[in-house]
Amino acid sequence: MAGSESGWRPPYDESTLRTKHQSRRSQVHHELSRELLLKEGTENLLRAKIDSKARKKAEMELSFYNCKLQLLREELNELNSSVLVYQTVGCVYTSKPLNANESVTLVT
Repeated sequence: MAGSESGWRPPYDESTLRTKHQSRRSQVHHELSRELLLKEGTENLLRAKIDSKARKKAEMELSFYNCKLQLLREELNELNSSVLVYQTVGCVYTSKPLNANESVTLVT
């Protein structure tokens, strides 16, 4: 039986979540690079001698790119801050130096 027919779902898989997370971070980086290039091109257009109609359109596009860049930066910051969750899961922490035969394990 397929998973969708029986309602069965595979167990929680941290590596799959980590892969999705890394994939989204990569997408956001790619989108940021693209938007920065578009913004740079629009700024170059504004430096050129263009008519007022084209200038207004370029200014509107520049405003859009700035908003889009801000949203992407915020998303990237959120993604980067959530990386700590994946980096600390299953790690061992010690609260004091231990002798060779002592062991204290705190798993988060």
